[in-house]
Amino acid sequence: MGKRAPCEKHGIQWFITTSPKLATAIDNSESVSIEEIRIVQIDSDGMIFKNTVDAGFLEELSLPFTHAVVCLKDRDKSAKQLYDRILILKMRKEMKWVCPACLRDSLHHP
Repeated sequence: MGKRAPCEKHGIQWFITTSPKLATAIDNSESVSIEEIRIVQIDSDGMIFKNTVDAGFLEELSLPFTHAVVCLKDRDKSAKQLYDRILILKMRKEMKWVCPACLRDSLHHP
């Protein structure tokens, strides 16, 4: 899920959410080591959503921060199972909107 918004560098983009540290790095035109990058994959009613975050963000949420990809399952309304719903809501509350092109530009390959 994204939202259309203007980026000073790249024009109108479909903004995405990322961890606060990565958003700050983008705002300050800093590069981030690709080794710090993790993907959070959320399965919500059969749809898969992916977010790029930093390892420290996962560690703060007590998630496995050493894995390249962390998979979470959203609630199942029909089965009345919450699964990772509370954690997903907490994570989304802290995430920031960024331009995807700016995020790609900020990733530094060693």
